[in-house]
Amino acid sequence: MLLDLQETLERKNEFRLAFKH
Repeated sequence: MLLDLQETLERKNEFRLAFKH
């Protein structure tokens, strides 16, 4: 569960970076 949440946060961060670029 915790790992899944961390993965989701990482994906969100990646998406945000991609969106910024």
